[in-house]
Amino acid sequence: MTINGDPYLSMASDYVLSPAGGGLPPSITATIRTTGGLRFDAGGVQGRAQYNCTPMMSMQLANDGTLPQPSITSTGTITWEQPLGTVTVRSCGP
Repeated sequence: MTINGDPYLSMASDYVLSPAGGGLPPSITATIRTTGGLRFDAGGVQGRAQYNCTPMMSMQLANDGTLPQPSITSTGTITWEQPLGTVTVRSCGP
């Protein structure tokens, strides 16, 4: 398989740590955005993928200091074409 930028694939991240205060324990939020696209050739069939995804993970420490299960959400879509002209749009998971 050959993968090329269309014109690029970019990822940017934000991480926020909120200190404890007001009776609440500390929390953390991580956001990772993926945008752009790429072209590929798989077995002689050309394709293209366009990404516009923003997953976010957040977690608040419990008062006893333990880590609970994080909350994970995602917004946006991935547009997949293979062969070119046959379009499938999927939401970014989970």
